[in-house]
Amino acid sequence: TGLGLGLVAVRRGEFDSARRRLLHGWLEARRLRMPREQALALEFLGEALILVGRVNTARRVLALCRRTAERLAPGGDLIAECGIREALLALVAGDPGQAWMTADAARACAVETGLPWEESQALRLGAIALSRLGRRAEAREALLAARSRLQAMNEQLEIRLVDRWLGFLD
Repeated sequence: TGLGLGLVAVRRGEFDSARRRLLHGWLEARRLRMPREQALALEFLGEALILVGRVNTARRVLALCRRTAERLAPGGDLIAECGIREALLALVAGDPGQAWMTADAARACAVETGLPWEESQALRLGAIALSRLGRRAEAREALLAARSRLQAMNEQLEIRLVDRWLGFLD
């Protein structure tokens, strides 16, 4: 599907292909009246746009993602996932205060919906924001909490990423 191939393209760093595939996946999901798939396509499209520096377009895409996710299930898994991308967007846009608030809300939603991987991502992004705000001790606590969640899932790549951030704080 366009959605699955788009996600793979994002992970591979093939952002032009990802954008095309995810936009196609969103349009197809819209045509088929599949709102969950629409929100997922928008979530990953927003992430790809952030990674290529198209902040304003990403902001609009993620706003549509959030509206779609809230119509489906306020407080559901898609809200946490969208919030993680919104926190990344705030970091990239240079607003660590907003990034912290958004990451913390996404973390709380992930906890409520039982999503430890998403919780760890929100903790990591929140820690980066806290670090940028000069709150290094809180950043370290958040990274250690993220590491603990990731360790329980044996997510070695993500653990290494968190360890690098912990090293940055030393």
